[in-house]
Amino acid sequence: MRTNKISDTVSVIHITPLDSNIYIINNTLLIDTTTGHHATLIRKALDTLDIAPDDITCIINTHTHIDHIGGNHLFKNAKIMMHESAKAALNEPTLKNTFSKYFNTTLKTHKIHIPLNDRDTIRAKGTKLEIIHTPGHSPDSISIYMPEQKYLFTGDAIPVRPDKKLSAYINNRETPKETLQKLHNLEIDMILPGHGKTINNPQQIKELLNL
Repeated sequence: MRTNKISDTVSVIHITPLDSNIYIINNTLLIDTTTGHHATLIRKALDTLDIAPDDITCIINTHTHIDHIGGNHLFKNAKIMMHESAKAALNEPTLKNTFSKYFNTTLKTHKIHIPLNDRDTIRAKGTKLEIIHTPGHSPDSISIYMPEQKYLFTGDAIPVRPDKKLSAYINNRETPKETLQKLHNLEIDMILPGHGKTINNPQQIKELLNL
């Protein structure tokens, strides 16, 4: 477990390689919440950032795989936001649309309080976030763009981590050209992926978004 302050606005918590990163925007909004297997470690990480679970008022999930939504229940005050197409997966969760079997966990009841659509805009204590529907890894996948900072949170829309154990179970590791085109046209100084380290090398960013 480790935490990192990326900027005055953004912090990240890494729990394990198979758990999603948890990104924290202005100490009030989370992007993804891990499998939820390591609740004690998550609380410890938040403590190091001087954040209490009850301080989190909003969670944006990049998609419905259990390693990204499994910890949602740890934040009782948070409104859950996902792409509107995620409702189908949550209403009838299966192995394919939640990956729950691969993480030895059972999907807890999930409710989408605020459904999202492509190009929706959210503000977290004044910080602007733009929602981009980026299907491919899953039909409901989204990326989140911070235009003022030129940060792009990609979830698993772009497979930046060569994890053989996990990728063996993913049917579609290729990102459709339509999705890449949306991201290719953005001004991006940093990619913040669902797993692994941030990417701020301009050449690597260009290669990842190459059409």
